[in-house]
Amino acid sequence: TVPIIPNITFFILRLLSHVIKIKFSATIAPTAPTLDLLPASDSNVNTDNVTNMSPVTIRVILNSTGPGTAAIAGDRVTLSNGQVATLTAGDITAGYKDFSVNLNANVANTLTAVVSNDPAAPIQGPASAASAALVVTHDNTAPTVTVTDITSPNLISTDARMVQSYRVNFSEAVTGFTLADLNIVGGAAVGVASNLQQVNATTYTFDITVA
Repeated sequence: TVPIIPNITFFILRLLSHVIKIKFSATIAPTAPTLDLLPASDSNVNTDNVTNMSPVTIRVILNSTGPGTAAIAGDRVTLSNGQVATLTAGDITAGYKDFSVNLNANVANTLTAVVSNDPAAPIQGPASAASAALVVTHDNTAPTVTVTDITSPNLISTDARMVQSYRVNFSEAVTGFTLADLNIVGGAAVGVASNLQQVNATTYTFDITVA
């Protein structure tokens, strides 16, 4: 005859050992993620996290430091602004999850993220620590500008080919300023702009060759 009770006892003990292992692994928190503003959303100098765009794309990078600490499909990523996304197998393979985030205008927006278990999972482990804060400044206010005639001396003449020089001062650092941004009142009949030079982040000079 087969001893039924010892077999049942052995089965229960093995089952309990698996449950204990599952519970132990579930108590290991995922590694804290990292946040990054993607370059395509950083409209000023890349990596300065200042932009005139909204929404922007924020990438949550999934980090892993060893067994049991990696995010898995079904886990959730929660941003501090309340946005939540469930990780897919594709996200795990890619190693990140992207969010489209609307920014509050003309202020610094601070974001963090945490990774937590699928709320439907039978055993809930602890959430990760919050990521380091990412501060994205939204700036859609155009800078003020002044233009000063710096021709020495400040000659006014109708002589052909006279070159006059001007300095442009912006109230804040700008990028992408070109000759195409200059509107010469009167057009080519007045003169042609050329020789645009950047002095520093807020100052440029250019010449006008009088027609």
